[in-house]
Order: sequence, then C-alpha cells, then structure tokens
Amino acid sequence: KFMPDGSLAYSTFFPETVTALAVDSSGAVYIAGATDSSLPVTPGAYVSTCSFCGVVVVNRGVQINTDVFLTKFDPTGSTLIYSTYLGVPNGYAASLALASDGSTYVPSSAAIYHMNATGLSMLGTGSTQLGTQTVVAVGPDGNVYAAGSTVNTKFVATTGAFETTGPPAALPNQPVNGTGIVKLDAQLQN
Repeated sequence: KFMPDGSLAYSTFFPETVTALAVDSSGAVYIAGATDSSLPVTPGAYVSTCSFCGVVVVNRGVQINTDVFLTKFDPTGSTLIYSTYLGVPNGYAASLALASDGSTYVPSSAAIYHMNATGLSMLGTGSTQLGTQTVVAVGPDGNVYAAGSTVNTKFVATTGAFETTGPPAALPNQPVNGTGIVKLDAQLQN
C-alpha cells in the first residue's frame, strides 16, 4: 500500500497467485485468485480444504488442479479477516467486486459467486455463460454487471440487445469468441 505522498505504508507476501484486488471504504484489501492447496485459511472458512487440488499426470504431461480463493486483509495489511477456498475446480478469478453490504462477487467458470461479508457462507451463484476472463462490477443500483469472452453458440442475447448474434466464424461450423455483457440482480438472477 502506498500513501498519497508516494511513501510505502505496508507490503506483505502472500503464498498464492493473486489475479483480482479490491479495496473497501475502510481500507480493507480483498484479493482473489487461484491456489493449488497452500492457501492460509481462517477458522470457520466457507471451504477449508481443496479436495481436488494438486498435481496429476495427464497424457504424459502434468496438470495442476486449482481452486478459486477469496481473502480479506485488515486495513493495515497485517491480519487476515477471512481467507477461504470457493470450491470451484480449476477456476480463475479475473476480478472481484464489493457490494455496499460488504459482500463480494467473484466470477469464475461461467458463473458468479456471491460470498457474504464475513467470508463464512456463500449467498448464491448465478450463471453468466461467459468465459474465464470475466470481469464484474456492482452498480449503484445494486445490480451485478459482468462482461467476458463467450462462444456465440452458448451465449444468448436478450430481445432488443445491441447485438443479438456474435461475429461471423472464420471457418464453417467453428465457434466464435466474442464478448458478452450480462446484468443480474443482487441475488444473481436475471
């Protein structure tokens, strides 16, 4: 953390790959990413172990199975408020968003996961039909907005949308990657 004058307020190590970060109004830092099972979890974590994480041999190669994690630090960066696995096999958290009630939204594996403010329970999940590089935001209206890659044969645009079909395929019968934008309510419903 840097102060407004550019001086260093604190710095810390974390043993996992962090791919998303957010800061709330108190200065608490939230991070999300992928872990291969070495995540420091806090007591009462939503998911305290990763039963599917680890290294496996696949087709004469090695695959590392991971899970998505969500961690909250106090404003000084010295204490974990909570740290938990989310239970998303081989997921990836490209972003995270904070709601006004302190809960968090983490997109991964064509869904958005809504964790409560204490990190102890999942409030819900909602399908986006978007790819792993999904970004998410919470609007001032409390609705959840997501954008990410999609294959036009799986993503369905709503009636009256800006574009109702994806871009044309370069080759016949090939899926096409485009970008989808989704709006869900706070409970992750359409």
